[in-house]
Amino acid sequence: MKRIRWRNGRSLHVLLILSVLANVAGLACAARVVQRRGGLRYLMAKLGPRAVHPSGFHTRCGLFALLPDSPDDVYFVGDSIIQAAEIAELFGPDARNRGVAGDTTVGVLDRLDEIVAGRPREVYLMIGINDLQNGNSIPDIVCRYRRIIERLRERSTSTYVHIQSVLPIHPERYRLSILPDYPHITVPTRELVARLNEHLRQLATDFRDLEYIDLSTLCDDAGWLRGEYTDDGLHLNGPGIVAWARTLRETAHAQISQAAGQ
Repeated sequence: MKRIRWRNGRSLHVLLILSVLANVAGLACAARVVQRRGGLRYLMAKLGPRAVHPSGFHTRCGLFALLPDSPDDVYFVGDSIIQAAEIAELFGPDARNRGVAGDTTVGVLDRLDEIVAGRPREVYLMIGINDLQNGNSIPDIVCRYRRIIERLRERSTSTYVHIQSVLPIHPERYRLSILPDYPHITVPTRELVARLNEHLRQLATDFRDLEYIDLSTLCDDAGWLRGEYTDDGLHLNGPGIVAWARTLRETAHAQISQAAGQ
């Protein structure tokens, strides 16, 4: 009996060692994958707490899921700046508004399945200002941008992706209209926006068939959003939306179908 117990104990000891070695090997493989994809920043963005989505997020996403899609579609994906624009009237019948007020790069990742489901011809992405206002770091934002692009490429290989630069604020109007309602917000300074845009410009060079669109024509000589293009210092007004659409039509490499009469 003692000999049998000894053998069983030895077997358990061997199994324990083999289990530890297998776990170590698995962790080593996982570490190599994480390192290739951006290291700790990638891991934090992947496993960190999910953002609380803005009011209306699920309503908009539920609507998008019910709408028809086509490989000829041109999706404009973003936050309230996109949602407020009359996309079809500005860019033609193939253009689709996929803007969600208050959205962030986390939100775009969470609703990306609907975006890629129809394999759209083009995607115009404008997102990031709310990430900055939420206090997210630029490396984390860029990491999520990279994940958005990678997932688009994996699941909709024929889609041409455009990254639009993040628009700065108009400081005086922002301070009067936005800050009183959101006193604890992180103000997206001109320097923060410029740094993020430099990273997005570089990101566009890391992928084939991906375009960075510079929207600096909507800014004044000091690098702020032009006063005539915004009422509250953050969102584009009517003239601002028209100027934005004109800039896209004039600078985008891929063809945007234009609405009649423009």
